[in-house]
Amino acid sequence: MAMLRLNISCICLLGASLTMNDKEVKSTPPHLGPKLGFLLNDLSKMVTQTWDSRMKHVDLTRSQWRAIGHVSRSPGITQIDLADALGVGRMAVTGIVDRLEKKKLLTRKLDNADRRVKKVFCTAKAKSLLPSMQDVGDEVLKEMTENLTPHQLQQLINSLTKMHQNGLKLLEPENRNK
Repeated sequence: MAMLRLNISCICLLGASLTMNDKEVKSTPPHLGPKLGFLLNDLSKMVTQTWDSRMKHVDLTRSQWRAIGHVSRSPGITQIDLADALGVGRMAVTGIVDRLEKKKLLTRKLDNADRRVKKVFCTAKAKSLLPSMQDVGDEVLKEMTENLTPHQLQQLINSLTKMHQNGLKLLEPENRNK
């Protein structure tokens, strides 16, 4: 199961299949059309909705558990960078962090180099939630990939990793306006 232990932020990518219309893809089609994008988006929603329903007992919103996940992977992340990672505005991330501080799950500290900058950290209480968050994520992914052979699963992970790397390149400033 170690192969399925992926970080929560990438959970949305895993679930896409290497099959299209029950035929294994041997090479990249010249034109994928909207199918791949819709498939990845739909799978992302399915995984997230399933994960949400299984984590209801923790009493966290999707934005809150996503914030905890990002902060746990990047301790000391600035609020501005957290807002970018979550895809929300600065005001929205302030509210998210405020509520998580009240729940004693996150804490803010001023940056020693620039006291205007607030860095965000997980508390021990948040850290204690991370294993159960990861376990639920692993369980959902296991169920979503149960019909894949180990070889297909490894191909999927390799392919999605390459797509992720290509996506990161597309986000670089010099590539944004192509």
